Amino acid sequence: MKILLVRHGQSTQNVKSDVFKVMPDETIPLTEKGILEAKEVSQFLKKYIPMKEQKVNKSIMYISPYLRTVQTAAPIQDALKIKCYYNYNLREFNRGTFGKYSLEDCEKLFPEEFKKFKEELRSPNKFYARPPKGESAFDTFNRIQFLKSDLDKLDKLGYENVIIVSHCGTIKTILMHLIGYDAAWYANERNMTNCSVREILKNKNNFIDNGFVFKGYKQKSLNQ
Repeated sequence: MKILLVRHGQSTQNVKSDVFKVMPDETIPLTEKGILEAKEVSQFLKKYIPMKEQKVNKSIMYISPYLRTVQTAAPIQDALKIKCYYNYNLREFNRGTFGKYSLEDCEKLFPEEFKKFKEELRSPNKFYARPPKGESAFDTFNRIQFLKSDLDKLDKLGYENVIIVSHCGTIKTILMHLIGYDAAWYANERNMTNCSVREILKNKNNFIDNGFVFKGYKQKSLNQ
């Protein structure tokens, strides 16, 4: 079985960090470029997944319920005609106290808290960096524990492809959970580009990281 991890397309937050001032994280939409990226990845997946496997009982898609992931998944679902399930555990990290502000504003409004958080993000402790009243990657790792048992069930039911449309940091924690990567790997792993696809192969109880099959990495940043 193949697990295809898809990061959402370019969102308004990816190009303008102060968008949090006017809308909650879960309502941030794709940009025009992001919409085009979503269409592009849908066509890639349509070609990449064999036609005989593009059936309801052969392929399935799990989606974070945030608007930008829903918008990314829409053309994929349209192209492949597969079942889709929304799962809140696949959502983006909760930014907590920093949630309504840009990174620049956080630095001004919460200087001590933001300094500590920023230092942790740039250290080997990045996996445990938690904004006040928010979530760390460790917290996200804990809430995606359901995934392995779900994949085992789908494998036994004969599914050949599981597409997961989520967020950069969340996808990293999925890789940690399935492959066994550690906190040091998380700290050093670069962010994936918008609408890139990373493949995991499942053979019985073994998971193998097959790397990127569409696009790849981007520059390191605080935004995921």
